[in-house]
Amino acid sequence: MYSHMITSAITVGFGGSVGLEAPILVTGSAIGSNLGKHLSLNYKDRTLLLAAGAAAGIAAIFNAPITGVVFAIEVLLAEVSITEFIPLIIAAVCGALANKVILNEAILFTFTLKQDFNYHNVPFYLGLGLLCGAVSLYYARTTGHIEHFFARHQKNAFSTALLGGTTLALLCFLFPPLFGEGYELIIPLMIVSAISFLLVRHFEPFSMDTKKLAAKGQIFTADKDKNILTMMRIEHLLERDIVSIAPEATLGDLVEAIKASKRNLFAVVAEGRVFNGLINLDDVREIMFRQDLYDVIQVRQLMKVPAATVQINDTMQSAMKKFDTSQSWNLPVLNNDIYLGFISKSSIFTQYRHGLMKQVGIG
Repeated sequence: MYSHMITSAITVGFGGSVGLEAPILVTGSAIGSNLGKHLSLNYKDRTLLLAAGAAAGIAAIFNAPITGVVFAIEVLLAEVSITEFIPLIIAAVCGALANKVILNEAILFTFTLKQDFNYHNVPFYLGLGLLCGAVSLYYARTTGHIEHFFARHQKNAFSTALLGGTTLALLCFLFPPLFGEGYELIIPLMIVSAISFLLVRHFEPFSMDTKKLAAKGQIFTADKDKNILTMMRIEHLLERDIVSIAPEATLGDLVEAIKASKRNLFAVVAEGRVFNGLINLDDVREIMFRQDLYDVIQVRQLMKVPAATVQINDTMQSAMKKFDTSQSWNLPVLNNDIYLGFISKSSIFTQYRHGLMKQVGIG
C-alpha cells in the first residue's frame, strides 16, 4: 500500500499521465480493507469498509462526494442496501471536507463554456462516438498485445521500466496532449461517451481492469447467485468415496463392492483410470441376489453411459447447466477421459448456502 502511494505521488508529481483516480482509489480501498482485517470484521463489513475507503478517496481527489458514493456502489459493491449508504456517505463527506481543508476549496477541474449547445451538432457527436469506439477498441486490443509481448520477453524489471519509460517519453514529445487536458461541454461528452461505450462493449464486454479477472472466471456482477458460483471450484467439491470397478468384473465382484460401499453409485473405470460408465444400485437390485448369474454377467453389460459428464476445468455455472439439462443429482468428473470422482448437486447447494451466509455476513 505504501509503495503504491509513494510511486504514484512521484509519477503524478512529475507530470506522468497515469491519472489521479487510480492511486487514491487503491490507497483508500487498501486502508479500508486493512482496517477491517485489523478489527476482525466479517467478509461483508470488510467489503463495505473497502468501498468506503474508495468513496472517500474519489471524493477527496475530485471534490465530488456524490461521485465517490456512486462509484463505490456501481464498481465495488455487487448489491447495496439502504443501511450501507450511511458509511459510504460519511466516508465521502469526510473525503470532500479533507479536500476543502487541504486544497482551500479549490476546484480540480474547471471549464469555460465558449459555445452554447446546438442540437444541430448531434449527428456529429454520434459520428464522433463511433470513431471513439473504434479507437477505444484499438486501444484495448493493442494494450493486451503489448502486455503479452512484455510478459513473453521480460528479462528483468529494470529493463522493462526503462523501455516503457523511454517509449512514453517519446510519445509525450510527439503528442503533448498525453500530459492531460481538462473537460469541455458536458452534453456532447455524454453523447460521445455513450456511443463509444456501446460500440466497445459489443466487442469487449469487460473493461481493461476486469478483463483478466473475467478470463480467470473471477469477475463479479450484480447477480448474487452468479457471484457465489464464480467463487466455487469443482475440485473443491470432488467426491472420491465412490467405489470404482473394472468393466470386465463379474456381477459377483459387483455384489462384493456393494457390500463394502456406503453409496448407491459405482464408477466403471478401465485400465489407466479411463471412465467407461456408471452403475446405480437400483439398476441391479433385481439380479444382485441371483447367485447363478454371478459368474455369467459382466459389469460392462450392466453399466450405463451418464447423461452428462463434468470436466475438472469447467466453471460451476457450466456444471449447473449440465445438472439441469440431464436431470441428474450426481455427475462424474473427468480430466478428458480420465476418471477423477463425482460431483453432486447436494454438495453444490451446501457450498452455495455457506457462500450466501458469508456474503450476507452470517457466521
